[in-house]
Amino acid sequence: MIQPLNGNVKINRFTDNRLILVLLLIVLLLLTVIVDDKFDRPKVVEFYDGLKTHIVKTYENDVDSFLRSQNISLAKGDILMNSLSEPLADSMEIRLIKVSEEIIIEEEPLAYKKIMQLCEALAPGEIYELRPGSQGLKKNYYKVTYHNLIQKSRQLLGEVICEKPADQVILCGKAAYAAGFENSSWQKMSFNVIVAGDKNSRWKEELKNNGAMFGIALVASKIIQEGSLIEVEGYGKFIVKNDDSKTAETTEILTLSHGSGGEAHAVQPAAPQSAANIKLIMPENISRNLAIRKRNVKIKLI
Repeated sequence: MIQPLNGNVKINRFTDNRLILVLLLIVLLLLTVIVDDKFDRPKVVEFYDGLKTHIVKTYENDVDSFLRSQNISLAKGDILMNSLSEPLADSMEIRLIKVSEEIIIEEEPLAYKKIMQLCEALAPGEIYELRPGSQGLKKNYYKVTYHNLIQKSRQLLGEVICEKPADQVILCGKAAYAAGFENSSWQKMSFNVIVAGDKNSRWKEELKNNGAMFGIALVASKIIQEGSLIEVEGYGKFIVKNDDSKTAETTEILTLSHGSGGEAHAVQPAAPQSAANIKLIMPENISRNLAIRKRNVKIKLI
């Protein structure tokens, strides 16, 4: 049974108020810690993403978490100037270099050479362009590296020659060869063509293995080197065999004159001209359909 307090019992009100104040102070301290943790002041950092600088306010604590918050992932080769574990601080700079590569192809023309060949069949000051020169083509492959879309390096990986240049070949008389053909007059050299069938089958194997060639061209070695491929105007393509016999070396230009019976006779020209004979050897079934003799024929190397 509870006994009522009598008049002799006293309550100290000051002591009770002090206790309450202490408790309130503790609660306030705890609230301050909680508020500081939940509502921390944001940090202001300068972030350079490779294109421009961004001023960003963030509550993140380190560089790694900051990049994640900006949805930025590091690709292979990218360069981060900061450590991922570096703590964030006010006015901190974070710099990222985005690295990219590409393969580019560049075409490069290949120059041709000018080759002068001494030809005794030409007059001393004459020259003849046996083959015009033509440029070749080369493709160069480069690996180009960019830092933030700015070219940083360029490395040659390799090259491929797509088309080889064809050298210009000039036949020169003695004087033209000694002086250089630039100082000589461009006078045409005349080639006389004589067509013959391989009656004795001397060139049977060569004609058989010619492939796309029409036949064999017998030319003096001082004019065209053996094994060369030439195109004879009006006749086609031939492989050269050197024949230094008197027939091949003659410089007479043969002119056809038809008699009353229709037969053709070769007569000498009124004035000598620079000329060389080319004898074309073909299979009988082809040679009989072509002009047997023809003068002032153009030829060129292939």
